[in-house]
Amino acid sequence: MFRLCVVVAISSAAVGGCSSDGAGQHEVSGEVFFQGKPLDQGTIQFEPDDMEQCSNGGAVIVNGKYSIAKQRGLKPGVYTVRVSSGDATDMGPPKEAPGQARPVARDRIPETWNVNSKNKIEINAGKNVFEHRIS
Repeated sequence: MFRLCVVVAISSAAVGGCSSDGAGQHEVSGEVFFQGKPLDQGTIQFEPDDMEQCSNGGAVIVNGKYSIAKQRGLKPGVYTVRVSSGDATDMGPPKEAPGQARPVARDRIPETWNVNSKNKIEINAGKNVFEHRIS
């Protein structure tokens, strides 16, 4: 347990040193298609392959489109892409939170695009536009 606390403290300290003033960050936008159509709603996350680059981000997907402004943008590097979109017609078992239990929508996006994603993008200086096709 002590080792876990030390790792968490060190990780928190490293992340605490990241600046969020937009310096070196770049705009990211794009479209997400699911089964051949624009994804109606969901989220997209970008996790850096190099954790020292101190840059991750995400956005809401609406009608297939997402956008991250330069001020919250990503630094150059390679990122893993994760997409998620709940299916309100397929509710899973309730998740219990303190004082309440509520059903949670199952994610309709295949695991190969979220929890087990191997999908990568490369952010470069300037504006970055991507198209993601999920079948």
